[in-house]
Amino acid sequence: MFVKRCLLPTLLGLSVVAPAFAADYPSALRGRYAYSGGDCSAPGLVIEQSRRFNDVDATCTARSATGTASRLVVEERCNREGREWSQKAVFELDGGTLRLTEGRDTATFRSCTAGAGSAAKVPATPAATPSRPPAPAKGAAVVNCKVSPGQAGVTTFLDSGLVRSGNAVRDFDGYTFRATGRIQVKKMEVLVGQLVRADGTVSEPKSWAMADEWDCR
Repeated sequence: MFVKRCLLPTLLGLSVVAPAFAADYPSALRGRYAYSGGDCSAPGLVIEQSRRFNDVDATCTARSATGTASRLVVEERCNREGREWSQKAVFELDGGTLRLTEGRDTATFRSCTAGAGSAAKVPATPAATPSRPPAPAKGAAVVNCKVSPGQAGVTTFLDSGLVRSGNAVRDFDGYTFRATGRIQVKKMEVLVGQLVRADGTVSEPKSWAMADEWDCR
């Protein structure tokens, strides 16, 4: 009985002080990443030692990680604008290209690190294919777009593949889509830019929208 009474406080103390240590993102993954064809001055993803965050203000910390930098599976705890959730993320690094899968959503990024293989190839792409229209250049003219009159509600997207849905916007909500360019996605014309609230603050720093749902001037 004496032994049990002595051991119990010790075991309880160990259970209290044992912390749930967060994992680190591997050094090979850390850095700034832009969307494929995007601009490194506004990276879509930043990975640090103990956390990562993206261009829509979602921040994640790693709770556990298995694998290598070439294919790393991470259990994460994330938050955005007061909402928290747990998720599994898969990072696949191939040279300067990073493929990130979160649930059913997958996005591809290129490293902004100087000298990265993929980053070095990006500037040469337009010159190698002059017949194709170049991606919108930094500083390109901005066109302000409003939801077309009569639309009951349209959805923006948070990735160029039109997988992650953004805001649902109605024609009387006062939102403006500041388009800096257009791309073709599955034979559909898509606006690229930012979604701005009625008070002028930015709701989605990097956003995509169906061109036929917006009236641009």
